[in-house]
Amino acid sequence: MSIDIGAVKLHLNQIRTYETQLHQAKNSLREYQSTIHANWQGDEVQFISKAIDSVLTDINRVIDQLEYIYADINNMVGQLSDEKDC
Repeated sequence: MSIDIGAVKLHLNQIRTYETQLHQAKNSLREYQSTIHANWQGDEVQFISKAIDSVLTDINRVIDQLEYIYADINNMVGQLSDEKDC
């Protein structure tokens, strides 16, 4: 069974794209959270802020998982490429 290294590298690029999109989403949520704090003084602001913080934590967890998966797959690709060269 052979592995298409080119296809795997395309998937790695897609993982990086997902990471970038998640970082952008985090930044947008932080900006939104700051805007809420600056412009809304209601009691519910603390609950909205906690909810946003929870989402940010989840996004960070997914980013960490994607980084781990990327590194693991990239390492495997490197090993396979080394084996092909031998």
